Amino acid sequence: MTTFVIPFRADGKTRLGDPKLATAMLSDVIGAVRALAGEALLADAPGGQGKVLALALAVQRGPVTILNSDLPCITSAEI
Repeated sequence: MTTFVIPFRADGKTRLGDPKLATAMLSDVIGAVRALAGEALLADAPGGQGKVLALALAVQRGPVTILNSDLPCITSAEI
């Protein structure tokens, strides 16, 4: 089974001007992943997306799919 990793920082989407918008897009991504796999791993840590993903991937075994958190209205069929 594929592990879905979603890098997300609640305060990281400042260019959007509204943290609720970032959370809404994350909710769309999580909903689409749950329809496929049931769970998603949210990756959050200081240091930028590259460092966060490196830390998350270091402990994963098997196939991994990385999805950005800012994919509004994404569906499981699109994944």
